[in-house]
Amino acid sequence: MNHYFFAGLSFFFILLFSNAYSNEQCVAQFDPSTGTANIPCLKIGEQKFWVNLQLIDGKLEPDTLGNQFLPYWLLQMIQEFKTAKVANPPRWVYQYRYKDNIVYRVSSPCCDQFNILYNYDGDGICAPDGGFTGNGDGRCADFFTESTNEILVWRDTRQTQ
Repeated sequence: MNHYFFAGLSFFFILLFSNAYSNEQCVAQFDPSTGTANIPCLKIGEQKFWVNLQLIDGKLEPDTLGNQFLPYWLLQMIQEFKTAKVANPPRWVYQYRYKDNIVYRVSSPCCDQFNILYNYDGDGICAPDGGFTGNGDGRCADFFTESTNEILVWRDTRQTQ
């Protein structure tokens, strides 16, 4: 049997024994082209987090992980990015802690557009960077000095045309 079968089987057991299934929308995904598995809502005890796993030598090893579950609106947004034409530069999503909250910074699809900062509920709260000046909309000018715990959630690895 191929190593993807065994990786998928061990992935299933990780989900089963970690109680990843919850009342929230949670769909784990494995991308065989990159060997990456994403579990957006993993719960062990009372700790909630998300994790990306990388297939290395037939084993799924932790790649990145972040606080809280990834919200469903963000998973939908990332899925839309995956099915859309590759942006130039390619899209990305980062998670941060800012003013005691989990927030997500999402890249714009092209040049001279704002990169939007969303709160956990999916509300756009400001644009810390991007736009014509590259300095955002000015509503969260302290973002890059006050934010902590930067974690890459997702980056489009497809090649631009």
